[in-house]
Amino acid sequence: MIWEIILWEWDYKTEDGVDIMTDKKDELLQALKNLSVALNKYHGGSATAQYVSETLIELQKSEETAFIGTYLYFLPKAANLRRDEGIKLNETENTLWHKMASYKEVGYKLFPSIGL
Repeated sequence: MIWEIILWEWDYKTEDGVDIMTDKKDELLQALKNLSVALNKYHGGSATAQYVSETLIELQKSEETAFIGTYLYFLPKAANLRRDEGIKLNETENTLWHKMASYKEVGYKLFPSIGL
């Protein structure tokens, strides 16, 4: 059986014409950049820091569906990698990690049943 994935084109603009997706994307990229800098400062050379840096570059190149898919794939993989390495986040890193993870709602319009 062949499954087709149908994606609707969502209207990410407010009544004022503000593009919500672009705003959220910019905020998420900044949060991920801040986290990447902190991880490289305190855990430089770790696989987690490297994965966060690589994903940041990937997300900067991605648009809409690819962006959301890459980000939603990144969340559990980064958390598992961090746990497997035994990385203990300091207060700054912990705050940045939670801020970066708080953007998972960006995918809810596209993937409403994912339930993250």
